[in-house]
Amino acid sequence: MEKFNQDTKPNPNYRKKFFLEKYGTTEQIEKHKVECPEAYYEDPEVIKKRAEYWNSVYKEQKPFMISHNRAWEIYNESCKLYDSNFDIKINHEFAELVMWYIFKDDRFLNSKLIFNKPSFDKSLMFIGSVGTGKTMILTAMSKIRNVPNPILGRIVSENKIVAEKEVKPYFLHNLIIDDLGTNDEVDSFNGRDKVENIKLLLEQRYFLFKEKKKKTHFSTNKKVKGGEDGEITMETLYGDRVPDRIREMCNVILLTGNSLRK
Repeated sequence: MEKFNQDTKPNPNYRKKFFLEKYGTTEQIEKHKVECPEAYYEDPEVIKKRAEYWNSVYKEQKPFMISHNRAWEIYNESCKLYDSNFDIKINHEFAELVMWYIFKDDRFLNSKLIFNKPSFDKSLMFIGSVGTGKTMILTAMSKIRNVPNPILGRIVSENKIVAEKEVKPYFLHNLIIDDLGTNDEVDSFNGRDKVENIKLLLEQRYFLFKEKKKKTHFSTNKKVKGGEDGEITMETLYGDRVPDRIREMCNVILLTGNSLRK
């Protein structure tokens, strides 16, 4: 058997990683002796028994999860920071829907408030007129962590995106885009019109969803498609492929009610 070579620089903590399934064969024990010089002269049975012991006492650490009550407390606190006059009863059914989403409650999958096929793997898109609480709900819910399906991502407005010289920084991680469709005029900006800037981003976000399961949550006051004559929709802004991709990426939720803004 090859003796230990000092040049291999063994990890001094190597012995702490004993598990029966890893060191259960003669070949693996011999390999361990080469990699860990202090075990070179140990009896294989001693190594096995030590592995059996650590395997018996090992307990898999479960991730910490907060309770539903704590999640509602965080939501309420965040909304009050957003609007000091916030009343938790307003838009409560939509907030409850998002709560089901982040806790992977099956009631979400049966909700009548979702206009396409619901899925926990999809993102959320809130559609509603100005002042109905879309941004507030998404912002508050994004503060809730340590839940099975958190709404993660940087919150950024469409106006900020089109003001950037490059949209590539928004290609990488989970993202929350606020007020999608705000820039519906076609004027040149940084060599590309604003609509094309957003269209490019949406195409890349769709690719990230398909290939890497990255999520993009949206709020907007534009319909996805099928507007009245002259009405600007996602389809008229970004082309006929975007509505289908949005439905594939997102659970589409229509917020109703009067404006909360005074």
